[in-house]
Amino acid sequence: MPKDHNTRHMRRLQHHLNALQRQRNGFLLISRTSATLPTVAIGGVKLSITSSPDSPELVPWTGVEGSESQEELGVLRWMFQKEQLGQDMFLIGRPGAARRRLARRFCEIIGRECDYIAFTRDTSESDFKQRREIRGGSAVYLDQCAVEAAVHGRVLILDGIEKAERNVLPLLNNLLENREMALEDGRFLMAPDRFDQLSADKTSAPDALQALQLVRVHPNFRVIALGLPVPQFPGHPLDPPLRSRFQARDVAAPTVGQELTAAQPHTHDSDLVSRLAGFSSTLRLLEDGSRPSGSSMPSLPDHFCQKMAQLAGSFPNCDLQAAMDRIFPSRLMSFDEAHLETIEAAWSRFQLTQETCSSYSLGQVHFNSAQVRGSRGLIKLESLDHQVELPAYVGELTSSAIEASSSVQRIVRTEGLDRLVSSMVMDHALGSDLCLVGPAGSGKSTAARLFCLKLGYAAETVPLFNDMSARELVQRRVTNSAGDTIWENTQLIQAALVGRVAILDGLDRLAPSTLNIIQRLVHDREITLFDGTRLISHEHYEHLIETSGLSPSDLDHKKVQAIHPSFRIIAIASTPHLNSPWLTDEVATMFQFHTMQAMTPQAQTDLLLNMVQTCLLYTSDAADEEDSVDLGGRRIIKKKKRTKTYIHFMNYMLRQGYRISGGFIMSIKFAWYWNEHISNM
Repeated sequence: MPKDHNTRHMRRLQHHLNALQRQRNGFLLISRTSATLPTVAIGGVKLSITSSPDSPELVPWTGVEGSESQEELGVLRWMFQKEQLGQDMFLIGRPGAARRRLARRFCEIIGRECDYIAFTRDTSESDFKQRREIRGGSAVYLDQCAVEAAVHGRVLILDGIEKAERNVLPLLNNLLENREMALEDGRFLMAPDRFDQLSADKTSAPDALQALQLVRVHPNFRVIALGLPVPQFPGHPLDPPLRSRFQARDVAAPTVGQELTAAQPHTHDSDLVSRLAGFSSTLRLLEDGSRPSGSSMPSLPDHFCQKMAQLAGSFPNCDLQAAMDRIFPSRLMSFDEAHLETIEAAWSRFQLTQETCSSYSLGQVHFNSAQVRGSRGLIKLESLDHQVELPAYVGELTSSAIEASSSVQRIVRTEGLDRLVSSMVMDHALGSDLCLVGPAGSGKSTAARLFCLKLGYAAETVPLFNDMSARELVQRRVTNSAGDTIWENTQLIQAALVGRVAILDGLDRLAPSTLNIIQRLVHDREITLFDGTRLISHEHYEHLIETSGLSPSDLDHKKVQAIHPSFRIIAIASTPHLNSPWLTDEVATMFQFHTMQAMTPQAQTDLLLNMVQTCLLYTSDAADEEDSVDLGGRRIIKKKKRTKTYIHFMNYMLRQGYRISGGFIMSIKFAWYWNEHISNM
């Protein structure tokens, strides 16, 4: 691209940023009053503030006070208007956390409590109305989010409404339209104006209405639905009767000004930021243009520029192409070569291709001697030209415990494996969760284990399977010794509470909507469990203690717990293909993706010959874990004395075309065949 043309483009981008700043100075601002009745206003639209909520732990906290863009303030002002009119809202937009964060920010500004439910294919009536539990040998009904919000005047957030099955949402229709709902325990929720009319009648005193099991819906009850546009994205379109209950607003993709504002604090290279913003805006225009053709391009995540700027600012001269592939894995998301060529052309057009770049490798990791909640270690990453030291959360193991661990001796280290783990540490240091993608046998599990050992993490493995429900991902329903039903945390929730790494093994096996239940856990570090427990981020927990006057014991009594700041998720998945396109636009916003390639036959041979002197192959069940060595996958190697004989056996099997790399498990029959028929040849 000619230099003068590129300069003109940069000037246009800067003009957009300056225009945005001028609008911010003279257009929409959040203003507050501290009169007898505190109010908050955006652009002349005022709302009263709930200064002393009954349950302050239910009021969201985003930590973004004063940093909203003009576009975000415009959406919030619209939400203020709908609240004044008493209307329910529907925020529709691109995949990602933007819609949910706007809904939470709305509740935070006006001090409103909120309840939350994430819809999946497994969501049923009992998940938002009432759930039957066994207590003391008797069945009782416990109110769920929709009933709690309606009775106490909270905001009910319905996330992923397009994922709900068609027979579920009509159950909410009467609550949305008439503020009425019949409950399983015999009670009936009634609209506040109708309830008040009956209460004013002398023959229908409040006690009489209570005896009839009539419950007044709070007039402040509101519903905010969050969804994706269908059919651009997979899901069920809303039925017209239900759709008419909401006032809808499109949450548009970030503008150039928003991209620049979000990315500039993370790097001093303003020219790079401008080129990244130009690339993202161009790609989104091309994405919009591809929709009528029926074959949409992959959606660029909203946080693309910010994440790229973080990596470029923290690791000078890092590989931008590799960083883009981790943040926006287009090669894994699209099987249309034309789309991939378009993305590569846009990347080159904005001169983002590097002639040389630095390859960082993990150096020393300094652990904090006092392993307390929120403590950080110091991670050193080195290249030929640069040396970077970053504070990063680490696990509970100390360096001496790692050195003493026999697991370190069981991992066969290669140059490619070390390079992969170094890139994982770079993303981890910047606060991202990770996903390892590759064919069977490429060493994904070993890479995850080596990452944990390097940073002192203990790992909790969560095996995933095809028929796994969303409930089984976070909690299991069991019975105690008295026969009462209780909810038991899965390894994922246990890891979140104690600060370990949760390894989601087999992400590609889950149904597309199942992961929606942990989107808020990934994006916001918050989740509401089925037993009513609320897990919130460590920062939110500390803020709640400082501002609300609640003690840790009070929060524990209210079933509010903090997620450990060291908690991370590493997902493991097979490479997507046409018959299993599991990597959707929504999943792409949740992780940083690291791709692993299948081992070549020469690499297999070199790996075997450079191992410790071993080599009879066993299945996982037959292996002795104390004496086993991991080749880079799920195969277990058991030590034997006849080293040369079995290495010849390996070479023979390779020549015959057998794959004996990571995930391939050699059965004992092959060893028997060698001993009986081949050794004497």
